[in-house]
Amino acid sequence: MIGISVFPGMDMEIEENIKYMKRAKENGVEIVFTSMHIPEADEERILFEFEKILKQTNELNMKLIVDISKKYIEKYKWEDYNIFALRLDFGFSDEEIVRLSKKYPIQLNASTVSEEWMENLMKMGLDSSKITVCHNYYPRKDTGISIELLRRRNKYYKSLGMEIMGFISSDFKKRGPVYEGLPTVEAHRGLHPIVGAQELLGEGCDLVIVGDLMASKEELLLLGKLDRDSWLLPVKKYEMSLGEEEIFNILHKNRMDPGDFLIRCEKSRGIFKDPIKKNNIIDRKPGSVTIDNIGYERYSGELQICQKDFPSDERVNVVAQILDDERLIQRIGEGDKFRFCEV
Repeated sequence: MIGISVFPGMDMEIEENIKYMKRAKENGVEIVFTSMHIPEADEERILFEFEKILKQTNELNMKLIVDISKKYIEKYKWEDYNIFALRLDFGFSDEEIVRLSKKYPIQLNASTVSEEWMENLMKMGLDSSKITVCHNYYPRKDTGISIELLRRRNKYYKSLGMEIMGFISSDFKKRGPVYEGLPTVEAHRGLHPIVGAQELLGEGCDLVIVGDLMASKEELLLLGKLDRDSWLLPVKKYEMSLGEEEIFNILHKNRMDPGDFLIRCEKSRGIFKDPIKKNNIIDRKPGSVTIDNIGYERYSGELQICQKDFPSDERVNVVAQILDDERLIQRIGEGDKFRFCEV
């Protein structure tokens, strides 16, 4: 579900990349993306480092996606390595794509493939069941695609039974030459990686790849906790009482009849037996996580997430603020499960 990127000939030395791959593997990552044709890469280092990456993926039993040009396609006997896919970018003719698809697992550019072109490739003999697609990453700020375009494209690829991939940025070590992140969706640039990852997964992507040079240990740990059964919401926590902590830290489930502007935890009342005292009575905004205190009598202990602005209320404690740019909380539907993580 989650992959990383390593780039030969770029800012990080090969020893750092290998350590990163090992750490990612320890956190459950199975897929590594790499590119053989970045204009800014050091040509003298590319082949030496790429071969080290090939060897390391075999040793770690990880699988490699290689963004490749015609210059390198025939240089290796790819069947000797753990290749997830060869991502064919510019320069390949339709005939070459069809021919290569019969020999290797092939990946096409999901952001630019048109339905007309794909249908023509299939008429020429391309087997869509053996092809994956991967959206672009966009290094320059403001050039990433919209979530609406990704949704439309993914709907088409899913109709063909294709596996789909997309990219998210890291807040830790960004890749050059502009160091502004490598997301697929522009709105994800600057957001915590688990926000972009969950939105891509929610829009039909099967694999999400950290596009930048390196994700932090904390980012890898949180990305490794993602699952399709519950939403993981990044938060800034305020000071909480013991009772508030106990309520806050459980796996929550939205009621089947939530409020018009509130996500309401189904069973948080009664988790903590003692009264919840008044604490942090402040104005509420979208993403505020609240717990009703003893002033709300039988509602005491109910956890809610605000989806609009509310004034402060002496009966409502604000315990955390979700840092998701309001993107994930809008996706939490009736009966959906959700958890919190501090970032």
